[in-house]
Amino acid sequence: MNTLFTLAALTAIVLFYTFYDSFTFSETLRYVFDMGYNVGMGDGNINEDDISLLVTSIWMLIGNVVFFQWCLALVKASLGMPSTGLIYKVAHKSRSVLGWISNAFQLSPQVFVVILIVLWTTFGICIGVIVEEWTFVKSLNFAIGGMTTTGSQLPSNQPLSNVLTGIFLAVGVPLFSIVSSVVLLPDFITKEPESEESAKLVEPKSEESAVEKNTIHF
Repeated sequence: MNTLFTLAALTAIVLFYTFYDSFTFSETLRYVFDMGYNVGMGDGNINEDDISLLVTSIWMLIGNVVFFQWCLALVKASLGMPSTGLIYKVAHKSRSVLGWISNAFQLSPQVFVVILIVLWTTFGICIGVIVEEWTFVKSLNFAIGGMTTTGSQLPSNQPLSNVLTGIFLAVGVPLFSIVSSVVLLPDFITKEPESEESAKLVEPKSEESAVEKNTIHF
């Protein structure tokens, strides 16, 4: 994903919600991630005129691609798969920080990410119980629904709720996408990505071996 396109799309939708729909900062924060991840917790926030609905529909398509690229970059970085672009560089730095913390506490990557997802789920539950005054079960449903983009509960349109929900979705959705990779693939975080220099040192295979490798045997 082109970095300039990503920044332009985010800037455009933030400006639209801020100036056209007269959203507050908290409403814009929540709605950008809500619709970008296609969670669907923003019902009732947006104006019902055709222009707002059309722009939001376009953002749902573009935002899904933008945020999917972010989640994919995190997974690729965690698996040591080389890539380029600003999003991957940020993802690789995030992976390095997670690796340093897990090593400092002498935790395996699998255990560390499970702890992270439990802590973030607890944060979502606290939003439901403390801010929304829901029951524990309904708050748990809200947390899991948000991270899995199911959007099963609708938070109130209040500043504190909007800010916390926006932050919860911004981190929770990509974090949940990483967990599946980390639990299923033991090389997560511990495997260093292959550099371009080391990749060049690998001798290319002969044409015969390449053909043999791509041949389907019955």
